[in-house]
Amino acid sequence: WFVYSHPNRLMLLCSGKDYSCIQSLQFMPDKVLKMPDFDPEVAKGGKLDKSSFVPCKLYDKLCCVYVFAAKQELIVYQLGKDAIGKLCTINLFSACDTFAVSVIDNLLAVHNTDSRISMIFDVWLQQWTNHPIAAPLPLGGPPQSGEGDATDVQPAESFVKEWEFEHPCYILDRQAGKMWTLELNLEVLCASSSDKVNLVRCLLKRRDARELVLGVLRACVREREALYSLLQIFSIVIDHALAHTNPPPSSRAGKWWYYDPSEEDGAGRE
Repeated sequence: WFVYSHPNRLMLLCSGKDYSCIQSLQFMPDKVLKMPDFDPEVAKGGKLDKSSFVPCKLYDKLCCVYVFAAKQELIVYQLGKDAIGKLCTINLFSACDTFAVSVIDNLLAVHNTDSRISMIFDVWLQQWTNHPIAAPLPLGGPPQSGEGDATDVQPAESFVKEWEFEHPCYILDRQAGKMWTLELNLEVLCASSSDKVNLVRCLLKRRDARELVLGVLRACVREREALYSLLQIFSIVIDHALAHTNPPPSSRAGKWWYYDPSEEDGAGRE
């Protein structure tokens, strides 16, 4: 079997006698870039399943997300022309026969289809915490009005059995003949998060989240958050502002190079 991501021109090809090897291929305008293969861990007596792999790009890193349901883990591999490495391993904290994964604004939304909940993980935050950004959130259904209003959604219970989660952030309902795009409600995410320090770190990486960051800062001061937490939060915001004022020169590690089709000149990133 194979999984293909057209935005990244990336194919994950499963091969080998026991379906245990993953080969990564990128389709460039003039050639095919073959990356090193790797062997993800498999449950005893099991085989690698197509639905457990998600090719994607996270913070300009070319990645392969592997759901190891038997161990309740999410393993993120970074792919490069000369190297494959584990970027992080995330504990999913819940049992489910089949997890579904969506990629929304560089965040990983892991859907437990048995309990109808979604957990939001940020690979950027794994250097500080291995917990979800917020408490598990209910998976909402399509808008009642049909106009795409994220605040006017129906319960997902009556829909989720018919849903097929497609990469990177789509839901396909063949029976209804419809397809939806998943969106993340950042306001609900803020209300559900108890770790304000890492919440601010996450929001600073999101698009159009300035007002939410300011709201979190105001709430922390008003609710008399611990002084050390306030120090961390304001230091993070100041460091972020300085980094954007004086961005550091980009460093290029050759082994992590990959073809980026979004660049007009065909150059790569690492």
